[in-house]
Amino acid sequence: MERDETEGRAQGRYGTDASAQTELSPAVASAGSIKTKSQLALSVANRRSWRVPIALAALMIVLVGAWSLFDPAMHLGAGERIPVAVRELAPSGGEDSTEVALASGITDELIVRLRRVPALRIATAGPDGTVPGNEFRNAYVVDGTIRTSGERVRVAARLLSPGGEVVWSQTFNRNLVDLFEVQELIAASVADALSVSLDVGTNSTTYGGTNNPEAFAAYLQSRAHMFDADQSVPVDYAEQALAFDPHYGKAYSQLATVLGIQVNTANKTQAGALLAKIDDLTARAIAANPQLPSGHLAREYYYLQVRDYSSAERSFRRAAELDDGKDPELRGNLAFSALFLGRSNKALSLYKSTEMIDPITERDPVRAWPLASLGRCDEALELIQRLTASNASIAQGITQIVFWCRLALGQEAEALRFAEEHDPRWATAFRSFMAERELPTLSAAQLRRWAASRYGESGHAQLVNDALFASHAGHPQLAINLLRIAFERPGGYGALAMWSPLMARARRSPEFARLVTDIGLVKVWRESGDWGDFCRPVSATEIACN
Repeated sequence: MERDETEGRAQGRYGTDASAQTELSPAVASAGSIKTKSQLALSVANRRSWRVPIALAALMIVLVGAWSLFDPAMHLGAGERIPVAVRELAPSGGEDSTEVALASGITDELIVRLRRVPALRIATAGPDGTVPGNEFRNAYVVDGTIRTSGERVRVAARLLSPGGEVVWSQTFNRNLVDLFEVQELIAASVADALSVSLDVGTNSTTYGGTNNPEAFAAYLQSRAHMFDADQSVPVDYAEQALAFDPHYGKAYSQLATVLGIQVNTANKTQAGALLAKIDDLTARAIAANPQLPSGHLAREYYYLQVRDYSSAERSFRRAAELDDGKDPELRGNLAFSALFLGRSNKALSLYKSTEMIDPITERDPVRAWPLASLGRCDEALELIQRLTASNASIAQGITQIVFWCRLALGQEAEALRFAEEHDPRWATAFRSFMAERELPTLSAAQLRRWAASRYGESGHAQLVNDALFASHAGHPQLAINLLRIAFERPGGYGALAMWSPLMARARRSPEFARLVTDIGLVKVWRESGDWGDFCRPVSATEIACN
């Protein structure tokens, strides 16, 4: 599998010297070594995201940095928009129909995207980069070329200053099956970059974002690596984002989230330290600006990790109240949060609503999660297959969903093959559990001793996965017992994974109804009236689940 190649250079207005680091808040003082701007750009260019191609994140960094070179001769007045002329990308192969179509498509999409940024004045430039009249006489110019070779396409783009200096250039390689994705993502990345630099739009400080391009790049990296095996990577990038901009609200929320993921595999001592830090991060994020929904969502995630579902529900609803319908990232985060309380249809509806804000979000593979939870595995797999055909790098991040669905559909060999190729941890965990043939015969006390010998004081996530495998293998009582042991250990993953299609058999048992009652989910459902998709009240005191 080929890597996406990127080349670029940038100049920015944000330094990374020691004086900048002394301004860090206590929450990010432990960030360790902070990458220089050039190191971060190189890091961005050489890593790939399961959600947004990281090569495009590199484009964001260098393009926003270029605005620090803005020509003072332009003499913009207060509130006056910055002129940018977009020249149609040039096919390098002459009259090659594919190149011509792709060049036109990227140019058109870029113009549409940039015109959504209120602070910019956008015009279509002629082949020489000029626009008739004087209005765009001192405008920046975006141009580039396209070359195809077999099933690959190379897009080279650059940004010219009003004086004609090349202040940024970058090359992208993609498969030809993803022509529309290439044009939309490049255009979206440019628009996002300008949003950061000019502090407008949903990446702005008004929305808890930043006007620091290095901070934005580090934030994107943290989100891209959220589900890596090495969880220090997303934590490090989130801390770097806060080091670059100590007031970056979304980065506080991101750091709290990735630290929360670590809780699920930590022992009680480790989890206690992590939860204390998350508690502090989220409380201070809300105190800094109670009107930012990202802080309330991060606080909800903290409550999910400590299994205070009533407080999590209140935080979720407050974040939803503050959603103005303009930020697709926020809407996607709300969708994923809904999955924790068994509200998969609500999550699916929220994911679909992001398309009304920005159609590019249709390519978010996490949308397959609610489909899988609802037992619509064929649809989930079709979506993933379509997305990975054009961007194979997302496969690791959605291995869990594919693995669940293949097993649920009786395709064990396919499940193992996919896991071994993209994230072998799932194949190893499944085979290891299936080798424990005596587990269904163990009493609850014996099972606890087995869990202690296998996972020590940690293992919440591992025990939850064992419960999924037990239910799938036809041992619902074993699955419930394993879930109960998992909920005795720190972590919030169980409230998400229990809606997996692999848990369907165990959910139908009376013991599952007692479990969700004991851990407090039923109380939240009764108080809110929102029961989600898997359990229903049958009386004032009893429920039934499926």
